[in-house]
Amino acid sequence: MKIFIKAILGVAVWFGFFYFYAVKISGSNAGVNMLVFFSSFALLLIFILWISGVIEMAMSGIRREKLLKSGTAASGCIVSCEKTGVKMSVNSDYPRYGAVLVIDIETSDGEKFQASTKMMLPEHELAGIRPGKQVQVRFDPRNRNNVIIE
Repeated sequence: MKIFIKAILGVAVWFGFFYFYAVKISGSNAGVNMLVFFSSFALLLIFILWISGVIEMAMSGIRREKLLKSGTAASGCIVSCEKTGVKMSVNSDYPRYGAVLVIDIETSDGEKFQASTKMMLPEHELAGIRPGKQVQVRFDPRNRNNVIIE
């Protein structure tokens, strides 16, 4: 949803840019104006999606560090793990893949609940996550879907 809002804002900015630059300044050369507009619009969307991915990856690391320090420890059992189709690479040697995990969690006092979370994981870690696997997790008691695997 965040990416969608950024894309809409980007579209609005570029329509404004197109109107001002192509119509007011350049005159009436419509073919060149449209080429400039669509080329710059495509570059803008690529930039927005790239920046959103970088921000998401950084926020994921911050969230992980915060939960490792102050999250509640519990045991969990993987219910499902589905790739989202997102692939991020800082360098080509260590790509990370997006996944949605559903985990049955049991706290130390016996309380049970199910959490769903999105994670960016290296391929070797993603390959080891299978339904039924027991894992140690940390979660935020105020938002139980804010979960990480230790």
